[in-house]
Amino acid sequence: MKKIVLATAVILAVASVAEARDRHHRGHHRHGPNWVPYAIGGAALGILGAGIATMHRPFRSCWVETRDVWDRWGNYRGKRRVEVCD
Repeated sequence: MKKIVLATAVILAVASVAEARDRHHRGHHRHGPNWVPYAIGGAALGILGAGIATMHRPFRSCWVETRDVWDRWGNYRGKRRVEVCD
């Protein structure tokens, strides 16, 4: 989660720099609306939303099973607990 928040903060910082640069150049030739900060902000929100969605996976179910363990010669060595997920 820390990496996602850090990436979002960096993207939003870049967006604010782009917006500040655009404010500086308002008196000069400016062609079209300033859509770059909004695009970068949308990308940041998308990254944040994707990170949150992958953190909480309600559809993924896991459980612990006990399975037999065999060595490479086919001899039974015992049981081992293994986590199994869908």
